[in-house]
Amino acid sequence: MTARNHPLISNDSYDEALAFPELPVREQVANRLADALWAADQIMMLIDERLAQAPRDILDLLPRVRALYDGANTLMKEVGN
Repeated sequence: MTARNHPLISNDSYDEALAFPELPVREQVANRLADALWAADQIMMLIDERLAQAPRDILDLLPRVRALYDGANTLMKEVGN
C-alpha cells in the first residue's frame, strides 16, 4: 500500500494545496507539525485566558492538549535533524 492509498491520507486537492506540493516531503511534514503546534498553543492560550468561564470538561482537556503540543514539538525536532 502506498501512502497515497492509505486510508488516513487525504485525497482532497485542497488539502494537497495546503501542503505546498512543490516543497520536499520533510518541509511539508515540518509545515504540518508547525500547524499542529500553533493550534495546540492557541487552544492552551484560549483556555488560560478564559479559565474562569471554561467548563470543567474543557479544563480537563488541557493536559492532553499540552501532551499534543509536546508530542508535535518532539516530532518537529526529529524532522529537523
